[in-house]
Amino acid sequence: MAGAEEPCSPEEARRTRVGGAPWRRRWHRSRRTRRGSLWIHIGRKPIGLKWVYKVKKNERGDVVKHKARLVAKGFVRREGIDFEEVFAPVARMDSVSLLAPATTRDRSVHHPDVKSAFLNGELTEVVHVRQPHGFIVAGEEGKVLRLGKALFMEDPRKDHMAAVKHLLRYIAGTCALGLAYPRRKKTSDLHLFGFSDSDMGGDIDGRKSTSGMVFFLETCPISWQSQKQKIVALSTCEAEYISGAAAACHGIWLRRLLEDITGQAVAAPILRIDNKSAIELAKNPVFHSRSKHIDIKFHFIRDCVERKQVVLEQVGTEQQLADVFTKPLGKNNFEKLKSQVGMVEIKQEHSH
Repeated sequence: MAGAEEPCSPEEARRTRVGGAPWRRRWHRSRRTRRGSLWIHIGRKPIGLKWVYKVKKNERGDVVKHKARLVAKGFVRREGIDFEEVFAPVARMDSVSLLAPATTRDRSVHHPDVKSAFLNGELTEVVHVRQPHGFIVAGEEGKVLRLGKALFMEDPRKDHMAAVKHLLRYIAGTCALGLAYPRRKKTSDLHLFGFSDSDMGGDIDGRKSTSGMVFFLETCPISWQSQKQKIVALSTCEAEYISGAAAACHGIWLRRLLEDITGQAVAAPILRIDNKSAIELAKNPVFHSRSKHIDIKFHFIRDCVERKQVVLEQVGTEQQLADVFTKPLGKNNFEKLKSQVGMVEIKQEHSH
């Protein structure tokens, strides 16, 4: 069914039951990739382009969006002619946050500056591609396109702009806030603990819940996350259980990374959850009546508890610091949690 609604070529897209109108709109929007490019004659074979189509559906199976991406056929590129290197270094933000142990122990840090190669990097090599199928200029069929940047799609709408403006207003009003990492004794042990929380069906469209987590190294936050869950939870217990499973996995990874960076043994991370039923579900393997429908992958947290890789603790709702990552809060509660997480006003030092 999906194959019939996702065409494999522009010809199939034009023959769809809606006359190809949604795909034509996507084609014209994708032509923005031609801006700043140059049409020239060349004496060597250019790289071909291909339209990739995707249909996005809601939970009822209704088509809500048509996507068309213009991609280059990278398998025909030749090393030394079309490119020089194939390695693009990337780093998770959590890895960067773990520089906190260096600051608290007064250690030196070497940081190379790596640009975002995929979206912002300018192409230094000369790369030529053929004219996109369906947009070949009449009378200039022998000309090709020279790329200025990597190919990627964009389609901002009014609701996207409103969300961006909302974020920018918040950033503009919080420029003086930051995280402080005070110096500690070099011989002090490393204590890793985190908070895990979830709302219940906060997404008004798909009724999915949002997981939130934050991990601290001693008293300093080093990793945090807010993410919509992949499935619809049937209860608050299930939503908290799913969030706890993701947090447990993340905590184990942070522990191993910390040990690799510092060379010290790190105790099992403590994970604080405010839902007693979720904690009992993770500790009691016979608790089947309310858990038999939960996907087996989320029972990873139960295995972690049995192996003592993670220690679960119950925390009161008012002390649940991950609550700020799951849903909008009132101003007073938001300001309180923001302070408890570790956000402080950073004094700017100006050199004269």
